[in-house]
Amino acid sequence: MRKRRQVSVAVVALLLLVPFLVPIPDDFERMRSLRALGVLAHFGLPAALAFVLFRTGPLKGRLLLAGLSALGLAAGCELLQTFVARHPRWLDVGVDLAGVSMAVGWLAWRLGRGRIWIAASVAGFAVLLSQTYSIPGFVLAEGRAAKAFPVLGDFESGLQMALWDHNQGGGGRYDRVTLRDGSHAMAMRANADNVYPGAIVRGLPRDWTEYSVLTFRARLEQGAGTQLTVRLDDFDSREDTLWCGETFRLDEEWRSYSIDLVNASAQVSERPFRLDDIDSLLLYLTRVEDGVTVLIDDIVLR
Repeated sequence: MRKRRQVSVAVVALLLLVPFLVPIPDDFERMRSLRALGVLAHFGLPAALAFVLFRTGPLKGRLLLAGLSALGLAAGCELLQTFVARHPRWLDVGVDLAGVSMAVGWLAWRLGRGRIWIAASVAGFAVLLSQTYSIPGFVLAEGRAAKAFPVLGDFESGLQMALWDHNQGGGGRYDRVTLRDGSHAMAMRANADNVYPGAIVRGLPRDWTEYSVLTFRARLEQGAGTQLTVRLDDFDSREDTLWCGETFRLDEEWRSYSIDLVNASAQVSERPFRLDDIDSLLLYLTRVEDGVTVLIDDIVLR
């Protein structure tokens, strides 16, 4: 009977961990609003595993060991993802930890081990909220971007800012600002110690093949000598980091700039660059001095 129970626990644990080791279909990877929900799996499955290990099997009643085992198994699966064409991330391990903390804290409180354990449970749940609160806005902004296409960014609606994020590791700040005429633009601010400060937008319609030029307006509101690079990544760029784009020198006047998409994509000689499968648009600054502010507006495909 004991052996059968141990086998049952092993089977349940395996079922809870399998989603971490199954390759994610490319079509699912392209749906960023659904990909964002993956955090729920990284939170809920390790939490459920901690419950199972605590309730039955060789770790029954040993709460901390059950929690540590659940976290160790989930983190181990994260490391194994390199063998199934997935990408292990420390952030995912952090969410795993949050799920286990929520489960262990709640169980400890239920067992009368003190209210301090409620803090662990609440902290774990707070991590979940921090990773998911933006999902509804992102989904709504995706729908609006599809209707506005080929306008990629006019910044007249605050909702579209839900698709924008910081350039990872780049530093700097970005936000939506009101201009003197009452219209809106995006401001990017940076200092000399920032490395490639900028903003990246995801969730736009992916197929740009009907358009040959990307245009936008920009001006340097504060600072001098700053350059703006516009970078396009297609879906395959996630693996090989190849991209296309162009760099522009800015001045204090509003000016229109453009990128010939066909010519820019042809510069990627290693493989065909997929204008029918654009994954992200990144704007970042180089040659930055302290106190630089750049305004961006009217990003449109033509």
